[in-house]
Amino acid sequence: MVYISFASDGGPLCFDCPRLRNPYACTTIKRCPKGFKCFSKYYWEPQSQNLYWDQGCLSDSFCSALPSQRAQALSSPVNFSATAELRTPVSRVRRLEGLDDDALRFCISCCKDYSDYCNMLPCDHTLSSGPGQVPSGLTCLSCTDVSDPANCTNAQRCAANQNCAVWTQANGKFGMGCKDDTLCQADGDYITFGKRNTDVAAARVGVVSGTGCRACCKDNFCNSLYCSAINDLPTGIFTVATTPTTTTTPLTTSTTTPLTTTTTTPMTTSSTIPTTTTPATPLSVTLQPKQMTVQIGSNVSFNCRVQGQPPLNALFTITDSQNSTTTLPMCVKSITTVQEDVICEILTSQRPHGLYQVQCIANSNQGSAMESVVLDVKEITVPLSVDIHPSDITLFSGMPANVYCRVDGSPTVSYIWIDSSTGQDITNSSNFRTYVTANNTAVLEIAPQAPNTQAVFVCQAYNRLDSLYLPFNVNSFINVSITQSPQDITLTDVIENMSCDFESWPPANVSWFFLTNTNLVIPANESQIYNNHTGPIVTSILNISPELVKQLDIKSASCEADNGFATKSASANVQLLVPAKILTPARSYTVQAGSSFSLRCEAEGSPLPQMAWTFTDEFGINKILIGANVEKIGAVQSLKIDHIYDSGTFTCYAKNDLATVTAAFQVIVS
Repeated sequence: MVYISFASDGGPLCFDCPRLRNPYACTTIKRCPKGFKCFSKYYWEPQSQNLYWDQGCLSDSFCSALPSQRAQALSSPVNFSATAELRTPVSRVRRLEGLDDDALRFCISCCKDYSDYCNMLPCDHTLSSGPGQVPSGLTCLSCTDVSDPANCTNAQRCAANQNCAVWTQANGKFGMGCKDDTLCQADGDYITFGKRNTDVAAARVGVVSGTGCRACCKDNFCNSLYCSAINDLPTGIFTVATTPTTTTTPLTTSTTTPLTTTTTTPMTTSSTIPTTTTPATPLSVTLQPKQMTVQIGSNVSFNCRVQGQPPLNALFTITDSQNSTTTLPMCVKSITTVQEDVICEILTSQRPHGLYQVQCIANSNQGSAMESVVLDVKEITVPLSVDIHPSDITLFSGMPANVYCRVDGSPTVSYIWIDSSTGQDITNSSNFRTYVTANNTAVLEIAPQAPNTQAVFVCQAYNRLDSLYLPFNVNSFINVSITQSPQDITLTDVIENMSCDFESWPPANVSWFFLTNTNLVIPANESQIYNNHTGPIVTSILNISPELVKQLDIKSASCEADNGFATKSASANVQLLVPAKILTPARSYTVQAGSSFSLRCEAEGSPLPQMAWTFTDEFGINKILIGANVEKIGAVQSLKIDHIYDSGTFTCYAKNDLATVTAAFQVIVS
């Protein structure tokens, strides 16, 4: 590995980074003061509970004060295991290091001498359990717009298949960094990005006269040595001659360009004929066409005519006018003639639409020349057209569902899903999920727990030029379920209400039915029913009067919900409470002794009253009549006597839970 430091009154160039978790992540380089060396330090910080690396410059006095086991050169690192001494007893050293009393230092190491970059590898880089892997690629200087490669103070860790590189930018300054092996290829006597070899190199082409230079090399930091007017080239590296032309003719003398002072003759002759040197062709670039407008996806070719004194080099770059980014050189060509056309084909399919500047840059020993033209890449526009219109959908409770929407067009189409009842964007809300497939189909996933609804949703398809709104109906369906059953009811002398609640979607219609004591089913009149709908909940109320219950002899009532998909019903008992009442009026009778006689007593009430007869003779004595028979049919009792001989009063009794009533019938026996 070659490290060469250019002359300076200061100290070495060192990696300079504090508090690194990975020691190989440092990319900052610092010129240390004279009398300082490069160092690295690995320590534990209790406050943050982390391990850190410091890299930078330490004075000779500090390095000499380090304990011997820690003052090892990086070229021969020492392994410090977890059992090694962690604290130094030398308080002066600790103060110089800037460590807190609680900090644990695992290792600290200064370089043996004043070499540049020598703390690139940390002091315990050979540990298998170290805090980072040793980079597999080169470490190269990485800068833009530096006047000389030797002035670059930033580093870059390259991949394993990359080289260090340096190149002249369009503004005449230098760029430095990593380049792939495939870009570092020699081409004749001029290396676009040439691998270093002993036959040809482009390291210092035209540096003195200010022309371009490009080179690749395979050592750490080696790109500071090429194209530099400050640093010397490594031993064994040659530069291409800066002489533009040497003309030699038989029997005549050929004179080189003014950059050389020797005159050579290829053959021995008796006389020398003076010759004149043809002036060099001025370097010029003509790029055609001056402006090009194409649709994105098209290929376009540009012709760059380069004139000048060979050897020449031509290349193309493209700059995006929107973000001012420039591509790597393309269509690079070495030219050995005074004039040549270089054609470059550009693929617009790999670039976004917009304005670009296409530059053709030519370099020679005479300097550089450049011309730019405008490339306008237009996007392809296609009007929006519906490919898949979202269909109306009926949702079943507890079941997920998908809705699809696709609109074709260019620029690319995007989608939004909207609930028109609220005007809200439901894209990726809690009950919905949306995504777009590879063929640009928008999908709306409706979750099983989505609320029951009957609404119009909209798939909005749009790009920056147009929008389409595609509506569709969403209807939810759930099985009819009873949320509140009717309760048993007892009526006396006022109208009462019965109610029941159902959950259903679509909302259900509710009807009522009566069941009589003779098991007849009679529908209730609509004027007796009131239904109230709140979303999927319907509450139904039935008005029922004592007269209706008595008239129809009702024993129960039932409510039934029907939403067109399913039905559900529930019933409750109906009881009517009416005080006992005797309907047969009291009266007097005159009968012949020994004749047969009968009395009739009719009563009503709910519950049905119990009935009985008593007899009191004319002297006020209660008697049991012999030969008296009682017949009962419902609430009617008939008393029959075969032979009556005593005058007196017959009393009819009717009794239920609400009342006891009587009716007296006077009988005179003559």
